[in-house]
Amino acid sequence: MASDWCRSTMAEMLKVLVTKYFLPSDKELMNRKAELARLDYQHVVWTRALDGDLFKAPVEELKHVLDVGTGTGIWAAELAKAYPDTEVLGTDLGKPTPPGVPPNCKFEEKDFTDQWAFAHEFDLVHCRLLFSAKHDPRQLLQQAYDSLAPGGYLELQEMYGFPMDVDGTLSGTVLERFFFSGVVGLMRLGNASLLSLPLYKQWMAEIGFEDVVELHRALPINGWAKGAYKAVGELMLKNIEAGLGGVFTRTFTNGLGWSPEEAADMVQRASDQIGDKSIHAYFPMLGAT
Repeated sequence: MASDWCRSTMAEMLKVLVTKYFLPSDKELMNRKAELARLDYQHVVWTRALDGDLFKAPVEELKHVLDVGTGTGIWAAELAKAYPDTEVLGTDLGKPTPPGVPPNCKFEEKDFTDQWAFAHEFDLVHCRLLFSAKHDPRQLLQQAYDSLAPGGYLELQEMYGFPMDVDGTLSGTVLERFFFSGVVGLMRLGNASLLSLPLYKQWMAEIGFEDVVELHRALPINGWAKGAYKAVGELMLKNIEAGLGGVFTRTFTNGLGWSPEEAADMVQRASDQIGDKSIHAYFPMLGAT
């Protein structure tokens, strides 16, 4: 049953997520099913931004794939369905148990900041949206490099922690203060890697990765953009609205020392403005293979 999956998956994840990823506590996540649905919806947003692809690396043969920080397991499960002859392993602090997982997809409870030890090497190591986790990105890159089979690829898919704009319309707004405060709060909680995405290509080359290719996309905060990005922005707006309260409330209170009332007021003000299409803001999205 989907409801049993929601309860068991969130119970496992919440044992350790609070201290590792600064996410809401069990008490704050009053609707666990809604939070899991938000994470899966986030996958839809990301896949849409990648032109419907699950990955961009030009891998010729996929025998073994590792999904680091698998979350609800949706990416790993979808990849396993698309490649039935590929063994897919998803790891995270909690072991997800989604319904309908194909037999070639497995999950293990592992902290990616610990030393990696797997039974075999991987043709593709996939890391997505790990920026909010407290970790050393160079250690992550090194461990991924050491875990690759000859000719294998690491694919990073990340979002810059602070939004940009195309015309100055974000400057001086509540949203600018809101997201800036979120970055400061996470950094005070120990996440010093939050804004390090521009350095990933250099770090990968220094470790030994060859012919590193960067892929740049934009995730508009709402539907202000035109063309294909308009639809991405509309999806992104729903994702942001669903996650504003829980993620940022803990960041503001624990990271900045704000009172619950101050945090709630800022979240409400941001919620009132996030859909304003006169603010032409977007989150930079970076892929590296």
